[in-house]
Amino acid sequence: MLNNKKVNEKIDELIGKIDELQAQIKLEKVELGKMNLELIGLKKEIVPIRKRLDYYWFIAETNYISQAKDSGLFLDVSRYNIGNYYTTREEANGALDCQLIHTNLSGIALGLNEGVEIDFENFSQHKYALGYNYKANKIYYHNPCDFMQFDCIYCLSVDFKYYAIKYIGEEELIKYLKYKR
Repeated sequence: MLNNKKVNEKIDELIGKIDELQAQIKLEKVELGKMNLELIGLKKEIVPIRKRLDYYWFIAETNYISQAKDSGLFLDVSRYNIGNYYTTREEANGALDCQLIHTNLSGIALGLNEGVEIDFENFSQHKYALGYNYKANKIYYHNPCDFMQFDCIYCLSVDFKYYAIKYIGEEELIKYLKYKR
């Protein structure tokens, strides 16, 4: 059995080791912080961050194009972060036109699908998506679509392209497909 003096010495020794480990952990945290900053710097080099402007254009809630002074307030930062922050009125108008056409295309696809849900795990279900063929300079549609592409509207009807052109117009649809990609 250990006496009190030996127990106290052992406790002091363990406390010393704990203090050393805590100091080492602090140094490792500082080193980790430096590595994170370096990583953030590398990411900024890979993905350029859009420059904040004194004045910018944005799409208001009522689909009206407005201009605002960037004062660094919450609303300015939010618009910037979600991409509703444009250099020119024309750029904002293009984005608004794209959003409206996207909404109309979604409605056309929903109507043609007649309530049938698109199932990407069902490879026998034909799915059509519109695109723009730059080489042929025309609208085309993909089929079969056995994978889901981000921000793409899918339809189960082979007539998707016909109705999209009929209700949106070929020229507007081409502008949308070129702008979107």
